[in-house]
Amino acid sequence: MQPVYSKTIGSYDVFIFKSMYKPYPGELITNVGTMYCPGASVTITIYTPYGFYYDNNQFKIQLSDVNGVFSENATSNIIGTRNSNTGGQVTITFASNLPASKKYRIRAISTSPRAVGAPSRDINISPPYIELDSVILNGICLGDNLLAPIHSNACFNADNVYTLQLSAANGSFSNPTILATRAGNGSLTFTASIPDTILTNT
Repeated sequence: MQPVYSKTIGSYDVFIFKSMYKPYPGELITNVGTMYCPGASVTITIYTPYGFYYDNNQFKIQLSDVNGVFSENATSNIIGTRNSNTGGQVTITFASNLPASKKYRIRAISTSPRAVGAPSRDINISPPYIELDSVILNGICLGDNLLAPIHSNACFNADNVYTLQLSAANGSFSNPTILATRAGNGSLTFTASIPDTILTNT
């Protein structure tokens, strides 16, 4: 690098060099979980360990399609932005109408200069679901207590209430018998009993 100005002051030689600083996008790395609910908002971090960006740079977080494939259009499926020349935290929001898939991925894109980060690991986007474990294998007597474990993916609000229902003798739930209710938004176990008024074989 050649000095653009030099001067001797007393016994000292003074040199001034022109800065050769240039922006360099470097790596764009994100930390994201593996499972989210549709409509969920979460704060992630963009890491730029070797990058240099202009002051007008914007980081964008792009979501893939259900197969993990990204649009070539850098403005498509953007779920979060950060206006900064350095990495940091950004809030992303998954649309509430996203189809379920276990193959979603995200990636970071910078605008000044433009760079495209590596895709994240696969992300499972799943709507709320409840799964009831097998409770009765060989029948149960009237008045007996039973334990009914349920599993869910925690995509329920904090004020959610689960209801354990018993069908009619023909298996219909058009007018079910309520065995128990319990507040919660994750997996739990019901404790209930079969009323004496229920017909045998219900």
